[in-house]
Amino acid sequence: MSLMLCNEKIDVVQSWPIPSNVKEVRDFLGLTGYYRHFVQNYGLIARPLTALIKKNGFVLSNEAFSVFITSKQALLSTLVLWLPDFSKTFVVECDASSSEVGVVLSQEEHPVAYFRKGFSPSSWFKPTYDQELLGLVLIIQKWSHYLLGSNFLILYDQDPPSLLPYVMGETKNIELEQLLIDRDDMFTLFRFNLMKVQDRMRNQANSKCQELSPRFFSPYRGKRIIGPIAYELELPDDAKIHQVFYISMLKPVYGSFFPDLVAPLPIPKDWEIDIQSASIVDHR
Repeated sequence: MSLMLCNEKIDVVQSWPIPSNVKEVRDFLGLTGYYRHFVQNYGLIARPLTALIKKNGFVLSNEAFSVFITSKQALLSTLVLWLPDFSKTFVVECDASSSEVGVVLSQEEHPVAYFRKGFSPSSWFKPTYDQELLGLVLIIQKWSHYLLGSNFLILYDQDPPSLLPYVMGETKNIELEQLLIDRDDMFTLFRFNLMKVQDRMRNQANSKCQELSPRFFSPYRGKRIIGPIAYELELPDDAKIHQVFYISMLKPVYGSFFPDLVAPLPIPKDWEIDIQSASIVDHR
């Protein structure tokens, strides 16, 4: 399923006259800005027109005329956007330059959304790595409703380097070999300690959060029913609570949980059991 401009809006844009004042420029930017999600690099294309609506900035020059024509063509020839399918993997393509970052969200090589944002002057001279990282943070903030809870893959200029374990004999430099061995040992110890810290933090968090812990304890026999809504249980002699409970506080027990039950007699190999009475308890 795809998403695109309707033909009526395309006809309106195609027949839009050249603006002659600030109000007409605002009207045109209001129309095209409503569909900025369909146009890749819309901010760069419309930046000269945006400069015309500033105070004392309206100058109808050849550059403004060419930008107006370019904006119309970009809106008329825009790519078709697909509606997202949350059962499939999202692909985020990120590219950062010295002054801005551009991102395309796609599925199966079909664009779903565009995003482009300029950097502040304080970020122009940062390393490319920091600029791409800033772009990824902006992406997560803007497209969290797409990405959170879904599988997504982030693509940028180059793949991250992989850290491969050292194989003995790959280098003849003894000092370098020992350095690589120490590095692998350090990472092994780091992973081990990290797992221990994670287990300790998990246990501490679970000890303070008892909302989901089991609230029912060892099964006890019921001695008698007290009224329609209460039972008296056979609790241990050292129990310090009352023996009568409302039925809303009890749950039935299924299976054999009482060790004092009489175990069945074993069946011999000849399938015959010689039963002898120990004593006569009663007769009728």
